[in-house]
Amino acid sequence: MDDIGLVTAAWEADAQTAPWDRAPVWIHGDLSVGNLLAREGRLSGVIDWSCLGAGDPACELQVAWNLFDHDERQVFRGAMNVDDPTWRRGRAWGLAMGVLNLSYYRSRIPQLAEKGRSAIAAVLADHACENERS
Repeated sequence: MDDIGLVTAAWEADAQTAPWDRAPVWIHGDLSVGNLLAREGRLSGVIDWSCLGAGDPACELQVAWNLFDHDERQVFRGAMNVDDPTWRRGRAWGLAMGVLNLSYYRSRIPQLAEKGRSAIAAVLADHACENERS
């Protein structure tokens, strides 16, 4: 995260997105690599339900930026069948969790801090792609 200006601009762009205006839904609240279990290459479980709550389902999309590369994110987005505002709010969650993980785990668990850095880089790369298309 070398350029805080880019991070701030990405946050501000996605923060302008229309809010969730429907009834809250159940959310895990912390879908991340460390909370997903796989068996034979397939998702088999989700652990750590300490952030369970009701809210905007975009929160659950944060996993797209902390687990998948660009092409995989596009497949995931198609499978999730979400509209543009929901996707952008999910990306904001991905950025927020990336910043949180980078700052919190930097001296505690460097591997998790690096996951945060990777999520931030993925969000910034997606913004750069969008800006190139504009």
